[in-house]
Amino acid sequence: MEGATTVGEAALNAAQERVLMILVEHQQELVKAATDSILSELPAYATSPDSALGEEIGEQVSAHIGAFVLCARSGIAPGPDGLPFIGETVDRRIDQGIPAEQILGAYRVGHRVLWEIVEEASERVGAGEAVVASLALPMMRYIEAAWSEVAKSYIRAERRLAADLDRGQSRLVEAMITGRATSEGVRLRAGSFPVGPRETYLVMVLHGFPDHAAAALRTSARRLSDAREVRASVAHVRDDDLISLVALAHDDPSATSALIAADMRAAAGRLGCDPALGVGLPARGPEQVCEAYREACAAAGAAGPGNVLALAHLTLVDRLTVMLATGAVPERLIPEPVRTFIDEDLRKQGQLVATLREYAACDLNARRAAAALFVHRNTVLYRLQRVAELTGLDPHALPELLDLITAARLVQGLGPREVTAQTRASVAALASSA
Repeated sequence: MEGATTVGEAALNAAQERVLMILVEHQQELVKAATDSILSELPAYATSPDSALGEEIGEQVSAHIGAFVLCARSGIAPGPDGLPFIGETVDRRIDQGIPAEQILGAYRVGHRVLWEIVEEASERVGAGEAVVASLALPMMRYIEAAWSEVAKSYIRAERRLAADLDRGQSRLVEAMITGRATSEGVRLRAGSFPVGPRETYLVMVLHGFPDHAAAALRTSARRLSDAREVRASVAHVRDDDLISLVALAHDDPSATSALIAADMRAAAGRLGCDPALGVGLPARGPEQVCEAYREACAAAGAAGPGNVLALAHLTLVDRLTVMLATGAVPERLIPEPVRTFIDEDLRKQGQLVATLREYAACDLNARRAAAALFVHRNTVLYRLQRVAELTGLDPHALPELLDLITAARLVQGLGPREVTAQTRASVAALASSA
């Protein structure tokens, strides 16, 4: 019985070796079959612009065949040292932009094709089912070892990419908020973040969160780009602040300010922290990001722990109050429709601006303002209506009238401290008369 068993084992081993020799001798045919299958079944591989991809796949398949043959002959699954090409290939595919599921799909296709070839080779040499079954165990051992190495390699690659992304985004944000974007923006751009003069950006600053929450908050800031209102978002932790730079998908900064603030407040709440959050006014092109960052910092400081302050939602007088001590550019604080209205009216001798001032000086009394301007009362009312249509602000509402007068003073050259002082005096006078 022992002799028969020995003879049977020897015959089985001999049949296995004949199958394995076919894999070695016809390796180029097998490589082509596997490569063709991968390129035809996986869209990311088929459409890759990298002309060397097909050749690289063939080299990898060839390495897999050699490693499997060694595993089948020795009966020992390869360790990481026996599969160095897997880590190199995973890194290379990620750099080529192949998605993770397609990388894994390539291994599934390759292993399937290899097993189909083993079955075909067994038939070619006349081996029975016992030979095929005896090769199934080393195949399973090999696939398990290969998949384990793929998983570890992918995790290592993801960590490397995450670290690279952190560094790239930090460099980009620093360049933008320090005014170096014009010279360095293209070189420093992180991923697909758009850097250009026609882009509109928002800068958000979170201040006062625990160190353990920094990484998760940074991830949440990057995910702001999932919203349809946002084209892209990058984030950077600097000292005690998280700075997020958001490129808008369309020109509605006020609504987007509220959206990103709400998202980040929710993210902070899930982490059990309550930072102050400030959002600056929209920056038109990279050159204005420096000022938007200054505004976001001031807004976060004025908001205080657990609160949100977005300058886009404040009146002009309140914006000036927040920004007074920062050295900010006051003209940026004026809403764009208001600034356009004042510029155009002043070019036409300032009739509407003069009417606003007289209306305020007459305690919001249209009849008295008309007498002072030597026009009919209906003319004053018509002009005030035109101002409302052109600016979106209602001159009959005291806060909005003050914003209009303050904006006119800023445009005509008064400094922000003078404007604020005069505005406070106007508020006091109007309040007492009311």
